[in-house]
Amino acid sequence: MSKVFEALQKAQKEKQRMGTSGARATKSGEKEALSLPPEVASLSSVAFSQKELPKTFISPWLVVCRASHYYVAEQIKRIRTQILHSLPQESAPRVIMVTSAGPGEGKSFIAANLAASIAQGMKESAILVDADMRRPGLHKFFGLPALPGLSDFLTGKVTLEEVIKDTGVPKLKFVPGGSIRENTVELVSSDAMKTFVTKALSLEKEGFLVFDTTPLVATNEPKILATHMDAIVMVVRHNFTPREALDRAINLVGKEKILGLVFNDAPQGMMKLYGHAYSGYYYGARYGSDRTRKD
Repeated sequence: MSKVFEALQKAQKEKQRMGTSGARATKSGEKEALSLPPEVASLSSVAFSQKELPKTFISPWLVVCRASHYYVAEQIKRIRTQILHSLPQESAPRVIMVTSAGPGEGKSFIAANLAASIAQGMKESAILVDADMRRPGLHKFFGLPALPGLSDFLTGKVTLEEVIKDTGVPKLKFVPGGSIRENTVELVSSDAMKTFVTKALSLEKEGFLVFDTTPLVATNEPKILATHMDAIVMVVRHNFTPREALDRAINLVGKEKILGLVFNDAPQGMMKLYGHAYSGYYYGARYGSDRTRKD
């Protein structure tokens, strides 16, 4: 790196000597850019060129956008298929809540990948919404700021257009959680939340909204948000979620809107752990280790 640093200094001195324009006129009247030393030219073309840098950061946890982790991506696509094709097209659930009984079960991982998977459809698009206004963190999946976001829209500080962000994934938009609030129950109960859902849904004819929420048993917001939802996906982490907590979570929102249970971190062949107790659809998704699990 010392040679590269010296080359950079040399190029800077040369640029200052030739003037701020960094170019000189040729006989034909055209401008000829100064050539950089080979060390700098090769380095900048790889690491420093703005054209080469990605516009957004895509988290490695967004497995449906990567070639690796094929098995996990396929399980996410099974959930998408169930949403898009289990009912007639006009009856397909377009507003979907992904939740869990408690924290640490992988609902954010499932919500983000489900929204990205929907956006990979031929006609469909999706808006992923971080509805955790207590501890917003889903923006880190895309390297985006948390502000402004959902809470800022609900309090009337910004417009809908200001909170919808590009993710770098085609046809996938994102709404971050926004400013941390203490009155989150009042916000999700407000008319502004109804307005948000209606306006966001109207942006695309084939658009879907996927809400990542706080845990059902620990907080009140998901139960209120459920009234705005067409369907609910419940995430259950294998060998982690207590049966009693799952029972309580299902009773809080009712079975009518639950599209199915997603068994996260489940070994292959053990998808029907709760099969005798609950009706619905069962999927398995296993990714990462316990120490790196995303909520």
